[in-house]
Amino acid sequence: RGTKNTTFEGGVRVPCVMRWPGKIEPGTENDGMMHVVDLLPTFLTLAGGQHPVQSPLDGIDMIRMIFDQAKSPRNEIIFEVSGSVRLPTIRQGDFKLMGEMLYNIKEDPTESTDISAKHPELVKQLQAKLAKAGKERPPLGEVNTLMDPPLPYVYGQQENANAPQWVKEAVEKVRATQPKEWAEGETPWPQAPQGATIIYEGDGR
Repeated sequence: RGTKNTTFEGGVRVPCVMRWPGKIEPGTENDGMMHVVDLLPTFLTLAGGQHPVQSPLDGIDMIRMIFDQAKSPRNEIIFEVSGSVRLPTIRQGDFKLMGEMLYNIKEDPTESTDISAKHPELVKQLQAKLAKAGKERPPLGEVNTLMDPPLPYVYGQQENANAPQWVKEAVEKVRATQPKEWAEGETPWPQAPQGATIIYEGDGR
């Protein structure tokens, strides 16, 4: 259920495919929970590196799950908090809360049956976690809604206010080769048909 830009499983669940001849046995499968932020600490461990920034990492090292078939150390994923076009969403174990809707992903992977009425205390607990996480989100501040054309950017205004010099130089080197103005374009989606009605079904709001 759901598509991109929603927090239904159809918008957030994707397989993680890894290939490392001699290290990862072909055909190995693990259905443990993993988030894209877990890749950084995992790759850091594999490379024998260290995290030089003082800010704590959101990710978890998944080495043992990937190579030893151990249980995933992750039991929770916060997909979205208040202040977005998507519903505030958190998954804890087999349960997933979207706004006020609660689903058991293991028993109901298509998210067809809202079971929030059966678990009111769990709903309150998960909503409290989302509220706490939302308070940690820094305000957007006065940020231009339209970026300059050249890419890439050093992401994270607060986290990377003092990015290493080599990162700044590498980014500026790439940006120097990019177009300096936005190219003229057309609306990337089909125009509304004449004499018809479009019904949009979003996140369930």
